[in-house]
Amino acid sequence: MRGTETHSNWWRSPWATLVILSALTAGGLAVVRLVDPRVPGNYPTCPFLFFTGCYCPGCGTLRALATLMEGNLRGAMGYNLLTVISLPILAVLTLGMLSEKPRAFRRFNLRFPPLAAWTTLAVIVIFWGLRNIPVDPLTILAP
Repeated sequence: MRGTETHSNWWRSPWATLVILSALTAGGLAVVRLVDPRVPGNYPTCPFLFFTGCYCPGCGTLRALATLMEGNLRGAMGYNLLTVISLPILAVLTLGMLSEKPRAFRRFNLRFPPLAAWTTLAVIVIFWGLRNIPVDPLTILAP
């Protein structure tokens, strides 16, 4: 009985979380690679786009990821510039988290400083608004 107590919470380990999230990410990218989102009908339409006719901040993300996996950075930027800019930032944050001492890594510190949180929200909202303005040069932000 004692052996089950020590191993029953293995999934609460930050390393297990990292492995699970990595596997889910790899699986999701494999699906995007196998089922091309640039082919109409392979994926459902964005619900926000469907109901409002406007692009959400995430519209074009699957197409951008598929294009990035082919090594076409410029094409990916045409689908969703915010996604392409966010990926290196997320990679640096993840590497920074992994480089901490193992003891510090036991708990994920998911708290953003207030300024970073408000800045991130402002960037997303501004991008959201600008990509829906049908005026050159803002039309390059639409997927």
